[in-house]
Amino acid sequence: SASGTLSLPEIEGKLKLGYTYPEQIAASNTGEIPQFVRITIKKYWMTKENSKRVDLSPALIELKFNEDGWIKDEKSSTDEREVYYYASVLEPGQSTSDLTSTLSVSPKVMSEKTEENYSYNDLKFCLEASVDAVQNRHAEEAIKSTWGVTASMNGDGTRITAIQ
Repeated sequence: SASGTLSLPEIEGKLKLGYTYPEQIAASNTGEIPQFVRITIKKYWMTKENSKRVDLSPALIELKFNEDGWIKDEKSSTDEREVYYYASVLEPGQSTSDLTSTLSVSPKVMSEKTEENYSYNDLKFCLEASVDAVQNRHAEEAIKSTWGVTASMNGDGTRITAIQ
């Protein structure tokens, strides 16, 4: 939502495993200069006491990514974190295309159990999306300095063609 919270009105109190819920994540340029943007998505499991469970698979929190217009940073991405760069420069007032379209929790969470209960019992899944941007002036240098990656650009500097 505009307030930054994930809202799934279709759930009505209970999450259905394997069911895909709409979840669109995008970014907007609310500034006054053209920018290149990056979105980092983190997925993980937490206890009721808000302790992160690093022993459980974040891959079971499934997002469908729309990679059209986005470049995935394979080197920086893991099961817990995925990093995407919007390929085109984002002009003031413009928004990116949606990076994601759906969210689901895999039914495989039911296959992991101890003698007494399921490993994922009473846990909540967490999904964090963060956006940061760099100016389009001297974009290659700004991207390298700010994000620590090398960006290849098209001839007029309006599009990232590759990330290394």
